[in-house]
Amino acid sequence: MKNTTFLIVEDEDLTREVLRKTLLGLNYKNILTCKNGFEAIDIVRKDKIDICIMDIELNDKLDGVDTAKIIGDKTKIIFTSGHKESDTFKRISETNSHGFLSKPITSQMVQQAVELALSAKS
Repeated sequence: MKNTTFLIVEDEDLTREVLRKTLLGLNYKNILTCKNGFEAIDIVRKDKIDICIMDIELNDKLDGVDTAKIIGDKTKIIFTSGHKESDTFKRISETNSHGFLSKPITSQMVQQAVELALSAKS
C-alpha cells in the first residue's frame, strides 16, 4: 500500500531524516515526523496514521512505550531502539506493537517490518 501514512517519532534529527528518506526510497510518500511523544499523540488524534515508527528512548517525559500506550490501537507501531533490555521488551509487549527495529537500521529492515505490519490484522 503505497498510500500508507507513516508517522516517524524520533528525537534525533539525523535518525528521523534517515528513516524518512528510507521510506521515500521505498516509494512511500505520506510521511509525517515529530520529535516527542506529546506531538505524536496530537498527530495521531488528528490524522489517520497507518504505521508509526517510534523510538523507545525519546528525550522527553514520555518515552516511546508510554506514548504507544496512550495512542492505543489507533495505529500499528514499529519500535526502534539501540538497546535490547528484556524489561523493555516486556513493556513493548503491553502495547500495539507490530515490530521492532534494532539500531542501526537498514532499508531492508524497514521494508520487512513495514510489510509485516501492513499484512497484520489491526
